[in-house]
Amino acid sequence: MKRILLPLLILLLISSSVYATRTGVEVTRYQFGSLSSPLHVYPGDNDVPLVVELANAEGSTLNIIKATLELQQPFYHEYFEGNTLIKSYQPISITVQEIKPGIPATIRYDIGINKNAKPGIYRLNLKVVYVSNLIDYDIFPLYLTVGKNSELTLMNVSISPERPIPGDPITLKVTLKNTGTTQIKNIKSRLDLNSVTSMGSTSEKPFVPLDSDMVRYIKSLSPDKEAEITYRIISDGKAEVKPYSINLNISFRNDAGTQKSEIRKVGIPLYGRSDFEIQSLKIEPNLGLNKSVYKIMQGAMVKIGFDVINDGSTTANFVTVRLPETSPFFAKEPTQYIGPIDSDDFASISFNVQIGDALGYHEIPFEISYIDSYNQKHIVLKKVQVDITGKKNGINGLSGENSKNNENIFIRFLKWLLGL
Repeated sequence: MKRILLPLLILLLISSSVYATRTGVEVTRYQFGSLSSPLHVYPGDNDVPLVVELANAEGSTLNIIKATLELQQPFYHEYFEGNTLIKSYQPISITVQEIKPGIPATIRYDIGINKNAKPGIYRLNLKVVYVSNLIDYDIFPLYLTVGKNSELTLMNVSISPERPIPGDPITLKVTLKNTGTTQIKNIKSRLDLNSVTSMGSTSEKPFVPLDSDMVRYIKSLSPDKEAEITYRIISDGKAEVKPYSINLNISFRNDAGTQKSEIRKVGIPLYGRSDFEIQSLKIEPNLGLNKSVYKIMQGAMVKIGFDVINDGSTTANFVTVRLPETSPFFAKEPTQYIGPIDSDDFASISFNVQIGDALGYHEIPFEISYIDSYNQKHIVLKKVQVDITGKKNGINGLSGENSKNNENIFIRFLKWLLGL
């Protein structure tokens, strides 16, 4: 019996020593913010960086490491699908090509916290798949803390103009409210223009201050009272059209004398200026031009062609041109789809239009609709002016007195020919 137990004991000791030696990938550190500067997060925060440090626990290089963060409420992430901003609770994956021994790799996920999230500690799993001798994986729990909104709450953020374009001066108004039960003092609010992020990027600085500094002070704020502070900035004329997030660093002292500091994020979207022009207008058949206005026959079927030029600063998507059913003009196919038109580009289009019984100068309306970078629809109205001439006045491309004069000359010629 002792001879049997001894080999089993040796086997167990060997097995224990094998499992005591960690292999593969390790998560050495993780937190919101950066590894050198942690960030406290609160319900309603968006585009918050979660950084994770991965280390190689083996003696040889690990290849093709895929780290998947398995999200669940209240955490989400946002991404663009075409021009539509999608809010998703699906896993996020990041791939690292290799991790060498002794040289850790840092990966970053940008996530948001639902505004109705309850304060507390949440667990998210990080699944790391890697290639060593074989394909293997590990699952690491990440415990993330969502703080409780403090006595000082960011109630409202507004910008003017509401749809700023690159190069616009912008007025940012922030409303702070004391949602606690005691007075707070020495409130300091600083808009950090060096902290601008956009869809995970931190290398951009699209805004500069118009005021002497970006710091505002409030002496005190009683319970349930609000205070509005204003910042004036200007956007770079070459900034990309997309939403930006800026840190608002807030500090204050509560009634107990405790100094508190928090970081809130405010969003400023930049929009593209889309405008359209109609050029290279051509109408066939016509009775000529009168001061650049086409003269057309009453009751005629005409073909109206022109170029739709995007005179704006950004691409217009899903461009559609429509001729409303407005008397006296009727189109067999009143709506035509063009698609995207880049800035300073154009698309050619034509309509077969039935002219009604009206006479004189009229404007043919064309509605140009498009979708902007934020998936919002806009309509621009352009008009083509025409001069509608009656059938009795339009002979061989001539009209009015010219037609009468031509008729008189023809009659006099017949009389001369017949000897009358």
